[in-house]
Amino acid sequence: MQTVEDTIEILAGTRQRIVNIRLDVTDSKIIKSLGRQLSRNVALTDRQLDLSLKKIGKYRLGLEKCGVDVDKILNLKPLKWPIREIDRSQNIYLEQDATTKKSIINVKYVFSKKFAEIWADIEDTVTMCSNAEKNIKKVTYTEKNLYTVVEKLAPLQFNIADDILEIYEEIERILKKPENYVPHLDFQDGVVSINNVNHRCKAFLDERFKTCTDDNLLEYIDNAKIAGISIKTQKLLKKVKEISPNEIVTLVCSEGATRYRLNPEEHSFAELLTAINTLNQWPLVVVIEETNSIFETVKHMIEELSKFVPINKMNVFFRLKNEQMGHQQFNQFVKDNHLNNYIDSTTKVVFISRNKIPKPLIKADWQPRTAIITSNHDFGKLSAYLNDFSTVYYYNNSVAMRNSRLKGADKIVQL
Repeated sequence: MQTVEDTIEILAGTRQRIVNIRLDVTDSKIIKSLGRQLSRNVALTDRQLDLSLKKIGKYRLGLEKCGVDVDKILNLKPLKWPIREIDRSQNIYLEQDATTKKSIINVKYVFSKKFAEIWADIEDTVTMCSNAEKNIKKVTYTEKNLYTVVEKLAPLQFNIADDILEIYEEIERILKKPENYVPHLDFQDGVVSINNVNHRCKAFLDERFKTCTDDNLLEYIDNAKIAGISIKTQKLLKKVKEISPNEIVTLVCSEGATRYRLNPEEHSFAELLTAINTLNQWPLVVVIEETNSIFETVKHMIEELSKFVPINKMNVFFRLKNEQMGHQQFNQFVKDNHLNNYIDSTTKVVFISRNKIPKPLIKADWQPRTAIITSNHDFGKLSAYLNDFSTVYYYNNSVAMRNSRLKGADKIVQL
């Protein structure tokens, strides 16, 4: 007696047939895949059986010419092997990594086109683990990753573990009313208030500011970011625009980031220094690229800086080889303007070359807060050095936005 499996093998061409049966292009791939599966003695699943019966009915004429009693096959559904049971449960649950002891979000799934489409979107925003298993996706545990996974996959009827669901619902509550949970600054009745912070954050600001007034409000907001408070209410942002001296200060106080890129063609160095002075972001390190125009660049910067900082509080902590054109002029400029000062706790500005971070600078009794980078590159040792700065300004016209390896910052913001 012929079976469903025999009939599919005839359709697929894995079993000899009397006449050729031309398959539609849309059917050929799946029927041949089923034929190869059956030739390996792998039984059909319930869904594969339903699909097989539909294709048998569709190609009735060709199969009957090959001696198949199609009506009997469709009515009796005779099988060579029992239906193969498949675990189609889809689960989201937490697991502890045996090596790192860190939590992992496991997503056990059954493949479908819809799942594949949704998962492609998820992968663009979450961090994946490298030790994935068959039919199990593994995602690094963070609250953000957990929320993304659950939010995207819940419509596909995934079973969500209780502990994951509890965390997800807590995040939902925070997102609906962030003002009740998220640290933020507000402005009410002419007074700045700090909300939802622990005592250490408050102590950090109280130590630096006895009171917060219009005179130091912008500096207060900038310092709050160091303490991890970057969100401001619309009332406070309106106040910032009213008292800000220029666009750079407004943008820096409005953004939650601490790394910024400024195009010199759009923002003058004087504007940048006004922002740094307004926000009291001293002391300052200026990282210079050794280009052919280095003398003109440093000379212009020193002239602008001298409007805010005395020359004796500046230091150019590198020299150029005299043999190259223009370098002798640069070295003479440093000497004539007494820019080879000692570095101590009162120093306000230090210039260094991108090519080398002087060890004496790191060992000196001096803690810079802000860096200005004129180079388009900050890789290697310079990148690690910049990690400890509260604020970094990339003052160049580079199109590239390198966002990796930034301690305490998610992105570089274009101002």
